[in-house]
Amino acid sequence: MFFDKTFTGIVCWYLIMFLIPQILYYIGFKVEPIGTIARWMPRNFFNGMDVNLSICNPVWSTTSGMLLCVLSGAMGAIIFGIVGILTLRKKEF
Repeated sequence: MFFDKTFTGIVCWYLIMFLIPQILYYIGFKVEPIGTIARWMPRNFFNGMDVNLSICNPVWSTTSGMLLCVLSGAMGAIIFGIVGILTLRKKEF
């Protein structure tokens, strides 16, 4: 509802879900605080997985990894919920 065109919404969704986390991931190699933030983004959970023909160790297979996944999902839902509520208040129907 925020965007008049569907394509604009899709591009913004792509930026938020894929491009921004990836950019922060690479910047995080040089700047540690940004790297810490980047590790909390769900897109970057898959960068640390060990996967080959005999092993698959996803981040959520440990207690701390599962807690990271649940907390980052909850924080994302809260942040996007607040942004959505504020956006709907500003837009007239």
